[in-house]
Amino acid sequence: MFEWTNPKKVENITQYYLYLLFSYNGRIGPGDFARGFFFGYFPLLLTSFLLSSFLVILGGGLFIHFVVWVVMLSLSVLALTFLPLKRLKDMGWGEDGRALIIIFSYLGI
Repeated sequence: MFEWTNPKKVENITQYYLYLLFSYNGRIGPGDFARGFFFGYFPLLLTSFLLSSFLVILGGGLFIHFVVWVVMLSLSVLALTFLPLKRLKDMGWGEDGRALIIIFSYLGI
Protein backbone atom coordinates (compact mmCIF):
# COMPACT_ATOMS: atom_id res chain seq x y z
CA MET A 1 0.00 0.00 0.00
CA PHE A 2 1.32 3.40 -0.97
CA GLU A 3 1.63 5.90 1.86
CA TRP A 4 1.10 9.56 0.96
CA THR A 5 3.27 10.72 3.83
CA ASN A 6 6.42 8.79 2.93
CA PRO A 7 7.98 9.61 -0.45
CA LYS A 8 10.47 6.75 -0.06
CA LYS A 9 7.66 4.22 -0.49
CA VAL A 10 6.94 5.30 -4.08
CA GLU A 11 7.36 2.22 -6.25
CA ASN A 12 6.06 3.08 -9.73
CA ILE A 13 5.44 6.06 -12.01
CA THR A 14 1.75 6.37 -11.10
CA GLN A 15 2.51 6.63 -7.39
CA TYR A 16 5.30 9.10 -8.20
CA TYR A 17 2.94 11.53 -9.94
CA LEU A 18 0.24 11.05 -7.31
CA TYR A 19 2.83 11.93 -4.69
CA LEU A 20 4.04 14.97 -6.64
CA LEU A 21 0.60 16.41 -7.36
CA PHE A 22 -1.58 15.46 -4.41
CA SER A 23 0.67 15.08 -1.36
CA TYR A 24 1.75 18.02 0.74
CA ASN A 25 4.51 16.16 2.63
CA GLY A 26 8.13 15.95 1.60
CA ARG A 27 10.52 18.05 -0.42
CA ILE A 28 11.21 18.08 -4.13
CA GLY A 29 14.07 19.43 -6.19
CA PRO A 30 13.83 21.52 -9.34
CA GLY A 31 13.77 18.44 -11.59
CA ASP A 32 10.84 16.88 -9.73
CA PHE A 33 9.03 20.22 -9.77
CA ALA A 34 9.44 20.53 -13.55
CA ARG A 35 8.33 16.91 -14.10
CA GLY A 36 5.29 17.41 -11.89
CA PHE A 37 4.35 20.65 -13.59
CA PHE A 38 4.86 19.69 -17.23
CA PHE A 39 4.06 15.97 -17.17
CA GLY A 40 1.55 15.94 -14.31
CA TYR A 41 -0.30 19.23 -14.08
CA PHE A 42 -0.68 20.01 -17.80
CA PRO A 43 -2.09 16.56 -18.64
CA LEU A 44 -4.54 17.02 -15.75
CA LEU A 45 -5.74 20.30 -17.30
CA LEU A 46 -5.89 18.75 -20.76
CA THR A 47 -7.92 15.82 -19.44
CA SER A 48 -10.38 18.13 -17.72
CA PHE A 49 -10.79 20.19 -20.91
CA LEU A 50 -11.26 17.12 -23.09
CA LEU A 51 -13.69 15.50 -20.66
CA SER A 52 -15.77 18.66 -20.47
CA SER A 53 -15.76 19.01 -24.25
CA PHE A 54 -16.72 15.37 -24.67
CA LEU A 55 -19.67 15.82 -22.30
CA VAL A 56 -20.85 18.88 -24.23
CA ILE A 57 -20.60 17.03 -27.54
CA LEU A 58 -22.53 14.05 -26.17
CA GLY A 59 -25.20 16.39 -24.90
CA GLY A 60 -24.83 15.36 -21.28
CA GLY A 61 -26.94 17.11 -18.72
CA LEU A 62 -25.89 20.41 -17.26
CA PHE A 63 -25.68 18.93 -13.77
CA ILE A 64 -23.27 16.16 -14.86
CA HIS A 65 -21.15 18.70 -16.73
CA PHE A 66 -21.04 20.93 -13.65
CA VAL A 67 -20.09 18.06 -11.32
CA VAL A 68 -17.25 16.92 -13.60
CA TRP A 69 -16.04 20.50 -13.92
CA VAL A 70 -16.02 21.03 -10.13
CA VAL A 71 -14.15 17.76 -9.50
CA MET A 72 -11.49 18.48 -12.12
CA LEU A 73 -11.12 22.08 -10.92
CA SER A 74 -10.63 20.85 -7.36
CA LEU A 75 -7.94 18.41 -8.47
CA SER A 76 -6.21 21.17 -10.44
CA VAL A 77 -6.23 23.53 -7.46
CA LEU A 78 -4.82 20.83 -5.17
CA ALA A 79 -2.07 20.01 -7.63
CA LEU A 80 -1.20 23.67 -8.18
CA THR A 81 -1.03 24.18 -4.41
CA PHE A 82 0.88 21.12 -3.23
CA LEU A 83 3.53 21.08 -5.96
CA PRO A 84 4.92 24.60 -5.24
CA LEU A 85 4.43 24.02 -1.51
CA LYS A 86 6.93 21.15 -1.53
CA ARG A 87 9.38 23.07 -3.73
CA LEU A 88 9.25 26.14 -1.48
CA LYS A 89 9.83 23.89 1.53
CA ASP A 90 12.95 22.52 -0.19
CA MET A 91 14.17 26.07 -0.86
CA GLY A 92 14.03 26.85 2.86
CA TRP A 93 10.88 28.95 3.13
CA GLY A 94 8.97 28.74 6.42
CA GLU A 95 5.30 27.86 6.70
CA ASP A 96 4.11 31.46 6.81
CA GLY A 97 6.20 32.49 3.81
CA ARG A 98 4.98 29.54 1.76
CA ALA A 99 1.36 30.32 2.60
CA LEU A 100 1.73 33.98 1.65
CA ILE A 101 3.46 33.18 -1.64
CA ILE A 102 0.79 30.68 -2.67
CA ILE A 103 -2.12 32.92 -1.59
CA PHE A 104 -0.75 35.96 -3.44
CA SER A 105 -0.05 33.79 -6.49
CA TYR A 106 -3.70 32.75 -6.58
CA LEU A 107 -4.86 36.33 -6.05
CA GLY A 108 -2.57 37.46 -8.86
CA ILE A 109 -4.06 34.97 -11.26
